[in-house]
Parts: sequence; structure tokens; C-alpha cells
Amino acid sequence: MFKIFVGWLYTRKLELPCGDNCTKCTERSRLRGLTLIYALGDECGVEGLRNAAIDAINDILGSWRSLGTWNLPDRRGIDWIYNHTPKNCALRRLVVHFYLTAAISVARKDMETLNHDFVSEVAKASLAFIGKGHWRSLDPYRYWRELDICAFHDHAEGTTCSSNSATGETEIDE
Repeated sequence: MFKIFVGWLYTRKLELPCGDNCTKCTERSRLRGLTLIYALGDECGVEGLRNAAIDAINDILGSWRSLGTWNLPDRRGIDWIYNHTPKNCALRRLVVHFYLTAAISVARKDMETLNHDFVSEVAKASLAFIGKGHWRSLDPYRYWRELDICAFHDHAEGTTCSSNSATGETEIDE
């Protein structure tokens, strides 16, 4: 992970040892690696690294555009995230939001065995989402494509950002 971090410091690109075109690696293994990178960025207080990891995780979670299926973090992945990240961190919010808007029907069969904090946060987010009237006309695929990923980035209060997930660069707009 440290080698990836140093590479990111110089290039502002997350280069996993197993590239995007690798046939040996699964999306799930890439997710695991990116959650480790996010945790490293969190532990070291490196906002840009966390944001780059969020962008890359978002690309994998939303890769249904090319694969036709959702790439859900499994129970082990969710447990790891909840055991190694602080409450209300961007990674937790992104995973909760993903389940909420795109995959609740797929996850229904797993809800009883999933991390209790995760299920609680999905329930709270669901109530807020339903309260705003979004649920009635939700097209999860369209909603996820149009999602403002900046909502899951860490940055100073009162600022927003313009993210280019292809380069991993994030510009802060004040």
C-alpha cells in the first residue's frame, strides 16, 4: 500500500499492482485494495488520497454500465469497512448510498447477516430518501450515473470540488 501511496504522491493517479485490464483480479479484490488505500489516506490524514480512492471505488461500484451487473461489497467487505473506518466517513457514506439507491433488492437476502451499523445507516438514509419523495420515481441506474461524487469527498466546510476520476485529480472550488 505504501508503494501505491508514494506513486500517487508523484502522479496523482492510483496505480494498483494489478491494472484495470488484468484478467486475474476480480472487481472485489480491487475494491479490497482500494478500501485499504482509503484507510491509509484516512490514517495519514491525506484528503486527496481518500478522494482518489473514493473516485476509484465509485468507478468499480458503478461498473454495471459495462458489465450489466452491480458490484456490491460483500458482507466481509462491509464488515472490514465498518471495523476500520470512523463513523460517518466518506467511504461508509458511499457504500450506504450505493446500497440505498442501487442494490437494496439484491441485498435483501443478506440484510439479516450484514453489519448492524451498516443496516442501521441504510435504514436512516432510506427514511431520509423516501421523505424527500425520491423513492417513487427512482431509476437507480440513472441516479447513480448522475450522482455528484463530490458529496462523498472530504474537503473543508463551505467548499466543493470538481473531480476528474480519470486522472484522480480533484480541484477545490471555494
